[in-house]
Amino acid sequence: MRAAAAAFTQGFRRSSSTPNLAGDSRDLVLPPGRQSSDKEVDKLYEKGEKIGSGRGEIFKAVEVESGEPCALKIIVRSNLNPNLLASLRNESTITSSFGIQPHVNLCVPIKVHETRSKIVVEMDLVEGGDLMDFLTQTPSLKWLDQMQPLRLLPQIFRGVEYLHRNRVIHGDLKPENILLTRRPGMKLRPGDSLAAAPGCMYKICDFGNSVVVPEEAEVVTLGGKKVGTPGYASPEAWNGEAIGFESDMWSLGILVYVIFTGELPYEPTDEKATAAFYADPKKSFKQLPKWKRMSRGVRKLISSMVVANRAERITIEDALEAECLPGRNL
Repeated sequence: MRAAAAAFTQGFRRSSSTPNLAGDSRDLVLPPGRQSSDKEVDKLYEKGEKIGSGRGEIFKAVEVESGEPCALKIIVRSNLNPNLLASLRNESTITSSFGIQPHVNLCVPIKVHETRSKIVVEMDLVEGGDLMDFLTQTPSLKWLDQMQPLRLLPQIFRGVEYLHRNRVIHGDLKPENILLTRRPGMKLRPGDSLAAAPGCMYKICDFGNSVVVPEEAEVVTLGGKKVGTPGYASPEAWNGEAIGFESDMWSLGILVYVIFTGELPYEPTDEKATAAFYADPKKSFKQLPKWKRMSRGVRKLISSMVVANRAERITIEDALEAECLPGRNL
């Protein structure tokens, strides 16, 4: 079935998340150890052009010892507010348990250096930007057919599966936290879209809101704090209730809807609209014109993740078996 997804509207903005402050009790961004000097850290890398910004400035670089290309995120200490510091602490703690680059569809810090003036995070070099960049900066974006966006979903799902298998709730799944890059040896012709190319790799990043679920538990309580991003956060996460793996599934369902339609299914700044969607997402979806343009299989997938009753949401393993994914019938 052929169906083009609309470009993002001018009113659709990059979203900001509410930090999970569960890491406030920790005293260090890094594991205990001496701080390096700026000069010592600078000698480790040949820093190149600036390629991005967000929680810090991001530069292309080469690690001197190995000669391997990488990306450096540099955060000046004077810019470290308590929320950002808590997020960095949390990400460092969560990802250090994985090992270096544990899964092809995750992008985690490789090394973290701390000096008196800055924090330097070495990461994989991912040159394609994030999924939101692609969707918002390409006004003429059209998926040729529904198989194009469907090809990227298994990669994102497998990244989430790895997290859940290791008892980690991501806590902030959204287009801004999906990075794009090429597979080794992949070449694009002029005018080709990386996001729509079969060889594009998608990597989940930003674990500042992530939480580990204890072995004996099914949910985690964060002291009434909201977690996630308006528009993507599940009802329980946004209402400050206990969250579980099913909270990620809600966000993942919203992400799938955004990928196909180019917009959120409701206006998150409108409290009435938010309450109505949280109460009955199935009814709300049916009232959206773009909902009817999607294939039955895609609608079924989204509807099975975005469910008011968290106990009724499918698991990530179920999502990987969805009938609409490549190799199955739409």
